Amino acid sequence: RAHTPQPTAPHPAATMRLWFLAAAAAQPAPPNVTDALDRFADTFFGWQDLRAPISTDDLPRTGLNRPAGWAPNVSRANYDQQELVYEVYVDRLREIREMGGGFGNWTRDDQVDYWALTSALNRVYWELHMLKPHLRDAYHYVLQGPGAVWDSLVRQADPGQPWWTAERVNAELLPRLQAVPQVLRDGRANLASSGQAVQEFATAAAGALVGLDTALPSAAAGVADAAGLPADDAL
Repeated sequence: RAHTPQPTAPHPAATMRLWFLAAAAAQPAPPNVTDALDRFADTFFGWQDLRAPISTDDLPRTGLNRPAGWAPNVSRANYDQQELVYEVYVDRLREIREMGGGFGNWTRDDQVDYWALTSALNRVYWELHMLKPHLRDAYHYVLQGPGAVWDSLVRQADPGQPWWTAERVNAELLPRLQAVPQVLRDGRANLASSGQAVQEFATAAAGALVGLDTALPSAAAGVADAAGLPADDAL
């Protein structure tokens, strides 16, 4: 079964919100264990909506609710910050475990919720400290850049609503398109400085994506035109 993870030694709006969510998680919880777990879950999964990387796994994608204007941020500073925020959540969940007379005195429902939250934290640890695709894998940046655009294109519209509304294009698709060149630049920098064993191969693979730096801005302009948006809204 899951175990409590062990702590280890951007975009401006997203950065501020990350710290806000972490601070909220660190606030003293109400005396009721259920309420404390619910509050923790709200802030943690709100952070995941911002932080969780695009992957080939359908479960994280369908479980995420990206806020309007969200765009991928793969800067090294953002990954460093994620490690710090992760530790805040680990410490908070450990504190909650001691509430209500200790874990052994909790209701079965609260215990199950605790293990589910611990499992979700373990996934973050696995991504940041074990897999570390941002330091090893050029394909990671294909997923975070063009992959984020693809996710937007294939996501279903609200029932009865067309996908190609100017509001949705402006709030969801364009920010992702515009972010792709920076994602690729940050990816090359991260891979070049990682010192990982696969650095040479990964850097060469990332270099093969160089054409997207110029292709994506043109695509953004085309999407804005098709959606009836002013050109200035795309570039």
